[in-house]
Amino acid sequence: VLGEEEDRLGEAQAKALELSSAYGIGSSAALQSMANFKQAGFNLTESMELTKASLDLVIAGDLEASQASEILVSTLKGFKAPATEAATLVDILNEVSNNYATNVLELGSGMARLSPIANQMGFTFAETAGLLTPIIEVFRSGDEAANALKAGLLKLIDDSKPVEDALARIGVSQRDANGQFKSGKEILEEVVTAFQYVDTNEKMYLSTQLVGIHQAARMTEVFNGMGKSAEIAATALRGVGTSAEKEVATRLATAEIAV
Repeated sequence: VLGEEEDRLGEAQAKALELSSAYGIGSSAALQSMANFKQAGFNLTESMELTKASLDLVIAGDLEASQASEILVSTLKGFKAPATEAATLVDILNEVSNNYATNVLELGSGMARLSPIANQMGFTFAETAGLLTPIIEVFRSGDEAANALKAGLLKLIDDSKPVEDALARIGVSQRDANGQFKSGKEILEEVVTAFQYVDTNEKMYLSTQLVGIHQAARMTEVFNGMGKSAEIAATALRGVGTSAEKEVATRLATAEIAV
């Protein structure tokens, strides 16, 4: 698999030995990881970069290698993001898990599952982490949080009568002044603003009308907690470039890895 690109097998071998020495893993495991990323559609240069990011995620997030690879591939593909964004994604996952009641596995699983919808609606990595985390903190599942947000965001742009009536009730329209449909992100932001002035007893009813009875409780956490979501996104961005690197360096300095 790695030898398909002309005269680069030696480069892959050298990178595998480099990662083996740095991370205390077998070079064969590093080569296999590169091959897995190559088979997922990335070129050799990207595969080598993703293998390093995957190893950082394994150490910082206490994940299995297969879990780290799945989170990276699914999230990057879903966001249509280049492999060069992998390190940013790892830092965001790590920084949020360090500061809020979630962990890298749950947040990463939620990011991977939600990524196509989040990308389509204009959310960044950090903003998506900000949406998922308040739900995970309460319901303890990244997959559940992602499913709720997928259903909820898609419902907000659904032109069914119950949704239109509920939005009208709080003064929100799905169309802009020119009659064009707004994005799910824009509608969500307007709903969150409107919810600040809605009676507490009415919020659950409106949530049920907007997103359906099955996801109302989870989406209410989003509608009520956008301020926290923005705070989480800001925290995530502060960790970019340093968060995982610090933890990985500390871990690699331990006697266990050194030996």
